[in-house]
Amino acid sequence: MMKSSLKSLAAGLTGAVFATAAVAEEAAGPAMWRLTDADSEIYLFGTFHILPASLSWTTPALDAAMEKTQITMTEADTDSPEAQQHLAALVQELGLNPPGVTLSSQLGPERAKQFGAVSERYGIPMAALEPMRPWLALVSLAVGVMQRQGYSPDAGAEEVIQKKATAQQDRFAYLETAEFQLRALAGLSDEEWLADFESRPAQKADFEGFSQR
Repeated sequence: MMKSSLKSLAAGLTGAVFATAAVAEEAAGPAMWRLTDADSEIYLFGTFHILPASLSWTTPALDAAMEKTQITMTEADTDSPEAQQHLAALVQELGLNPPGVTLSSQLGPERAKQFGAVSERYGIPMAALEPMRPWLALVSLAVGVMQRQGYSPDAGAEEVIQKKATAQQDRFAYLETAEFQLRALAGLSDEEWLADFESRPAQKADFEGFSQR
């Protein structure tokens, strides 16, 4: 759950950058942009952190670009043992309530009932979410629901690209840190997250539609 949640914190398009020295042929499929100067090329490819395991999205153009890549740049390092250890500590620090505080106590009776109905609907015990601050509970619930619908972080574009780049012995670079992402999420107050929960109840009650947008 930890790794899955971390990989979906920015559930949207991010840039995976391939610094290369040759041109890749364009092909139909996900968009890829090419920037060039006198002696180098950079390929920009939008990625999604969690995708259906059955989805086929790679293209000959992407494969050709990666075969000529020396450096693969992704959003953040979340895979290395050092990053995993650091992020686990950060989640404990930023994502869990202090002793005696539960998610239900922050939601209040009516919202807790609504949130529990959504989590139980998808087989996610409310008890597992109780220790979490609202931001982590919402992220964890969204990821859990998407996984039950066949989405997998292991099928996400960045994970696939990183495995291929590792096999090709690319050097890795990163646009930012996962700590930056976590602190941005945790930086919003619990009241702001709870207001978001209340302002979009239909979205929170229908994660199937949310996950397919």
